[in-house]
Amino acid sequence: MKYPLFTRILTGVIVFGLFLAPAGAVDAQSSQPAQVGVLQPLEVAPGTLVEVPVSIENASELYAIDFELQFNSVVLTAEDADPNTPGIQAGFGQFLDAGLVLYNEIDLVKGTVRFAMSQVNPAEAKSGDGILFVIYFKAVKAGVSPLTVTNLQLASRTGLELASNAVNSTLTVAAGAVLPAATSIPVQNPTAMIQLPTPAPTAIPTATPAVTATSAVQPTADMTTGNSTDPAVQSVAIPQVQNQGEAKPFLVENWWIVLIAALAVVILGVYLRTIRKSSS
Repeated sequence: MKYPLFTRILTGVIVFGLFLAPAGAVDAQSSQPAQVGVLQPLEVAPGTLVEVPVSIENASELYAIDFELQFNSVVLTAEDADPNTPGIQAGFGQFLDAGLVLYNEIDLVKGTVRFAMSQVNPAEAKSGDGILFVIYFKAVKAGVSPLTVTNLQLASRTGLELASNAVNSTLTVAAGAVLPAATSIPVQNPTAMIQLPTPAPTAIPTATPAVTATSAVQPTADMTTGNSTDPAVQSVAIPQVQNQGEAKPFLVENWWIVLIAALAVVILGVYLRTIRKSSS
């Protein structure tokens, strides 16, 4: 599943970073696509807490990533890497530099892990192999959980999508399984990341049912309690309206997003015009 909205936002963020980037930067493409996912199958005993790295191999000029993974929420649950932030997050690996985070969330009901972030200037694009982030899974019951990559997008510093292959794996929970001894995977301090606000769904207002009054009905009502002695009036519910104030539009409250987007559009136009002039 692709996320075009994320692609547009991420491209704007990256291009905005070019405003301070050194001139003449050129993307270098590898002939082989990068491999991203849980690269080795794992097997653990029930009740075991296991660090599951999401890694990349053969990266070339990587600057940003959007990644989603599906797991079996009956077999596995996950623990939080950042107790100071609401929700359940993965740990941020050391391959990419800390930057802007759009998504870092684990949904234990749906069984999904979503991680989307970009480095920021003056961070350099990264090439080679490394760990992008770490999921702290806990085995709940015996069974096999697929670790399936359902979305993968890599981007260069200029917002160009990089070639990549998703690597699917499995995590087997079985009695008597012994996890090989390993040192804890190092992760970065979550406070080094800048969390961007994610668009919240807009509530759709519901219409208030119209109440038709007739002059033929003369109810006798207690004005304090709203109870009427007339059965025809008792069957009508009178809505209680509360004045909650006018809600401000999302972009008014978050004006800086509009500013960044506007600057990104201007810079992108200048960048594309420069490319066309140099090619001609």
